[in-house]
Amino acid sequence: MGAGAGRIWGDALLCRQLERAHPDDAAGDLRRPGIRPARRPGDVRAAGRRGHSAIERVARPHRREIRAVSPQRRTPIDTLNADISGRVGPFELNLSLHLQGRPLALIGPNGAGKTTCLKMLLGIYRPSAGRIEVGRRVLFDAQQSVDLAPEDRRLGYMPQNYGLFDHMSVTGNIAFGMNSLGKSKVEIAHRVQQLLAELDISHLAERAPASLSGGEKQRVALARALAIDPCALLLDEPLAALDRGARRRTRDYLREYLGQLNLPTLIVTHDPADVHALCDRVVAIERGAQVQCGSVEQFRRAPKTPFLQDFFCPDL
Repeated sequence: MGAGAGRIWGDALLCRQLERAHPDDAAGDLRRPGIRPARRPGDVRAAGRRGHSAIERVARPHRREIRAVSPQRRTPIDTLNADISGRVGPFELNLSLHLQGRPLALIGPNGAGKTTCLKMLLGIYRPSAGRIEVGRRVLFDAQQSVDLAPEDRRLGYMPQNYGLFDHMSVTGNIAFGMNSLGKSKVEIAHRVQQLLAELDISHLAERAPASLSGGEKQRVALARALAIDPCALLLDEPLAALDRGARRRTRDYLREYLGQLNLPTLIVTHDPADVHALCDRVVAIERGAQVQCGSVEQFRRAPKTPFLQDFFCPDL
């Protein structure tokens, strides 16, 4: 896709998915950062088709099955720290996040500002004040006028509906984001094959997204988010699109995989089962304000609001 790949990645994969109305997204008037406007859907699809066949020919793995392997362990030296605020409709969003190598859950009622928080971290919305950093990399600093574009932040993102491109195969979807990083075709092919094996989806390499089950789409979307070697991972309702049986099986797999990944991970969820199975710590927000932070056990013992009481102790 050449020099425009970075723009397509930022516009198509982030803007196209996040600009849609979302039930958890608090209505607001946050000013957009200075990123290029999203291309029209037809332009994006046409650009994807121009580079799609070349990616497919190089990145397509051998047809033989590759057994699933453990993900490459990362040295847990990077942390994601965000202390941000911004006006969101009738209230002010104020949030402090500290993510290390274990998943952190972000919970709250509809309209609390959870999706708006993701947009701020990704660079789609600009906070009015605060700072976002991963390790020693500053992604945003209001005082120092630092505001990296979405494609430069190296944050892996998986939207609730997975956001797969229907006109690309599984291989093309996974390879898509790597074109903005200046990697060679050989490097892209190697990384795609590695992720196909790690997530046990090598047999799906040539399939179209429309032919996949919900659990298979989730693994492909996770592979695409990991393909850019992100410094942190943002998962928006990763299991909400699955039926109950598939959700249970996929939750078990995701817990094991994320546990081996050692990557700062933020999981937005409405499901207490996701929190208990996937996360060690929880941050709760209501109407844009952070109301409680702590371990799952601390929330269970002493929930501070009626919403949290119903979330963690529904039978009391």
